[in-house]
Amino acid sequence: MKYRVVGILNIFFGFIGFILQITVLFFVYPKLSSMYSSYNVQVPVVTKYFPYLISVFLIFFVFTMFIGVKLVRTSNNEKLLKIGIASLGVVLFFSVSYFVLSSMSVVFPLASFSNM
Repeated sequence: MKYRVVGILNIFFGFIGFILQITVLFFVYPKLSSMYSSYNVQVPVVTKYFPYLISVFLIFFVFTMFIGVKLVRTSNNEKLLKIGIASLGVVLFFSVSYFVLSSMSVVFPLASFSNM
């Protein structure tokens, strides 16, 4: 039972993280980039490298979902269970760091525009 619970949590949080990253990559980041170019404001370093960070996050979220699927299908693999629990911890860390980085990507442009 514990394998299924950890597996379902991995699939759930991995899927949510994956969808959020795809949304930011294809909808938010292009608008933010065009805003910078239209106002001739220097792009902050955090915003410049954000797509690369998103690609790392995407790879990890896919890995988390893969581990979750394997955990749902198995019933006795302690090593996989430990990896699943560790990946849930890393997903929590990535979620917090994602919130901080995305907040910085929004705050820096506003600060840049207010200095104009």
